[in-house]
Amino acid sequence: MKREDLRWHLDYLAAVKSNVQTAIDQGLNLTQTVEKTTNAMQEYRGYILFDWIHTSLNVPKAFEELKMN
Repeated sequence: MKREDLRWHLDYLAAVKSNVQTAIDQGLNLTQTVEKTTNAMQEYRGYILFDWIHTSLNVPKAFEELKMN
């Protein structure tokens, strides 16, 4: 696997972190953060088997970790 093969995944994780941090900075709660992040990351949607924006795992966990910092 080459570095460019990982680019999409790294960009996805960076977008999750950035969007969740923005929501925290705006004082949003978890539910609001999930909604705002999902709406902001439409380019990561559309995979036929499942939605790449993991609203029950990646976004809540990022919220929890970033909120502690």
